[in-house]
Amino acid sequence: MSAEIKKKKKKESRFLSTLSRLKKNKMAMAGLIIVCLILLMALFAPLIAPYGYEEQDLAHMFSSPSSDHWMGTDNLGRDIFSRLVYGSRQSLKIGFLSVLMASVIGITLGAIAGYYGGKVDNILMRFLDVFQSVPAMLMSIAIAATLGAGMNNAIVAIGIGTVPIYARMTRAQFLSIRGMEYVEAAVAINAKDPRIIAKHILPNALSPMIVQMTMGVAGAILTAASLSFIGLGAQPPLSEWGAMLSAGRSYIRDYPHLVMFPGITIMITVLSLNMLGDGLRDALDPRLKN
Repeated sequence: MSAEIKKKKKKESRFLSTLSRLKKNKMAMAGLIIVCLILLMALFAPLIAPYGYEEQDLAHMFSSPSSDHWMGTDNLGRDIFSRLVYGSRQSLKIGFLSVLMASVIGITLGAIAGYYGGKVDNILMRFLDVFQSVPAMLMSIAIAATLGAGMNNAIVAIGIGTVPIYARMTRAQFLSIRGMEYVEAAVAINAKDPRIIAKHILPNALSPMIVQMTMGVAGAILTAASLSFIGLGAQPPLSEWGAMLSAGRSYIRDYPHLVMFPGITIMITVLSLNMLGDGLRDALDPRLKN
């Protein structure tokens, strides 16, 4: 029992030390605050948005920002601010679910390749070499075009397109950890492979994964916006940020606010996630530990 308590305290102290280093990074904390605000905006969208995302006011189409419509209205008289607030749900959903999908598949493949090595490693890595020879964005476009337009298909396309990133990173971590003494001790007592992978290697390989997943959400949101911009992502009447950019591009010269506000929202979200990812990378870096 005492050993379990010591282990729990060690994990808590490691978490607190990481949090302490993260707090010292002002840029990372600013990114964390912005990300939390965006998450709250998505969670409480019906309470924050003054109008429904489908609600039309045909008498005030293309209205400039005003007290009634803080960011103006679009070509159908829909309130842009309300659509941005509701759109955070769609964009974050695509970002988080696609990264979750990619990380689960990638970490599984990387763990198998890194732990067993040999022919298994060669087969999986050569498959990923062929897969990764196509840029992730083009792969996502090809998969989305094959599956058809839609948000769920966009999630699958983005997730599959980024699997090699997580697989290679996990493999590299497993190759460096599997020779450690505590892993050899687990092998010596005839612990089963799934237990060794899940209990002894994977927890010590997760730090770079967490950083990559944080930055991966930012990349997934950008890719989702790109897919929606070319008509392969979220479809009307859903208010996804990239779809809003696509809908407003035809009016950009006369009504720039149609694309300005969605573009700024995407930029702020991606920037804050990248700042948070950079901060987590520094906080989780073993070389910075005392």
